[in-house]
Amino acid sequence: MESVQLIRQEYAKAKPYNDEYSDLSWFPWLCRQSKRDVKKVAKYAKQNKVYIELGLGNADFLEECVLLAEEHPEELLVAILFILEYSKKFNISIDSILDRFQAQIEKYPHEQTEYSKNITVSLNRYFNVCIDCALYYFNQGNYEKARDYAVKGLNSPVGINNGKEVFKRLAPLYEHFPDLFIQDRKE
Repeated sequence: MESVQLIRQEYAKAKPYNDEYSDLSWFPWLCRQSKRDVKKVAKYAKQNKVYIELGLGNADFLEECVLLAEEHPEELLVAILFILEYSKKFNISIDSILDRFQAQIEKYPHEQTEYSKNITVSLNRYFNVCIDCALYYFNQGNYEKARDYAVKGLNSPVGINNGKEVFKRLAPLYEHFPDLFIQDRKE
């Protein structure tokens, strides 16, 4: 459950709304199904709290975000995207975190149906993780990993009309290192 402010990265505005729906158990006369729904909403609010706090720069929530990704594989890509955003925004190295999840990220497109109700959204998230990882490693000076993730992103099936987005986001890498995208270089 993502609020508009969370999607727009307006974390300070999203925080009070998230707090409002974090505990709806006070509703009177909840039936069994309603109680399950209230628990589900509380789970989403807890996840969103982690993302909001990370977006606001609260470093205490970085490890909690990592734990969220470990405990809830269906949240892996979303958590990684927030971690990447946090790293970019606050200039924090996250190499060890990305290394920790590299295997899960790489096999995600093959297993995405297990966790995704909407395959297109899931594959677009995978694409965004790959491209953001490529840009992260590029900025860290690890050009080989940047290239590897860029190629994974380019090879991933993405939704309609994402072609312009792909090239726009990868332009900095291609501009500075066009040979990174040439796979079969002659030695």
